[in-house]
Amino acid sequence: MLEFHKYQGLGNDFVIVDGTAEGTGMSASRVKEICDRNQGVGADGVLIWLPEDNADGRMVVWNADGTKSDMCGNGLRCMARYLYDTQRVSTDASELVLWAGENPYRCTRVAADIFRVAMGKPSFEHVDLPAQSAGGASLSLRAGGNDFSCFPVHFGNPHAVLFCADPHAQAQKYGELLSHHQLFPNRVNVNFCKVGTQRADLVVYERGVGITMACGSGACATATALVLAGHRQRNQNIHVALPGGILEIKLDDHDEVTMQGEAHLSFTGQSSMV
Repeated sequence: MLEFHKYQGLGNDFVIVDGTAEGTGMSASRVKEICDRNQGVGADGVLIWLPEDNADGRMVVWNADGTKSDMCGNGLRCMARYLYDTQRVSTDASELVLWAGENPYRCTRVAADIFRVAMGKPSFEHVDLPAQSAGGASLSLRAGGNDFSCFPVHFGNPHAVLFCADPHAQAQKYGELLSHHQLFPNRVNVNFCKVGTQRADLVVYERGVGITMACGSGACATATALVLAGHRQRNQNIHVALPGGILEIKLDDHDEVTMQGEAHLSFTGQSSMV
């Protein structure tokens, strides 16, 4: 039996598994069965916790379609909450460090269900991004007979940020098409953003998942694009409103980004899926 904890951050939900427990080896087919919302547990992805030297653990990210991802912002907050809830870290500790992909991330517990994550710096030069976007430049591309302008940003995962008037409609119409665009060799998460005076409304089409309730790394990439485009300033709290709720993002003078938001336990259980 697979023992698991189900968490969600702004509606972006994950099955979390202790990778040291017997029988928790994952495969693409097993992940797809677990994430199936009709015949499985149901989730946007599976997160595996593993021990890590000189840190509080490593988070391995599986998308719902059985593909792997290097990082997940909402997943980091959920994993941090899981480590506190399961007493893998002391409840008196205010911070913990988690590895995901090639980077460590510092997570601060602001309240019982609110975490702030030091997300590091955005990258504009990466093998998963088009060479034309180096330096944070906007990129023009054509897909489905339409022209688009986007800001490619790498935040543990490749992202493309587009500004538009109706994010949800645009995500439904163009999300999958743009996610598979030939300029992005390993697909891309597509962020559709409407800029407002008090907040930025965001809908994200995640590669390997589809439209989700929230995407932490996508909110960070979008906040970065908002600063690059002159819609927001550095060192201010940028409120990014996703379908599942609001994340608070800040980009400082050194390009360091922090993300703050909620993480909640939904339920625990066991699954017979093998």
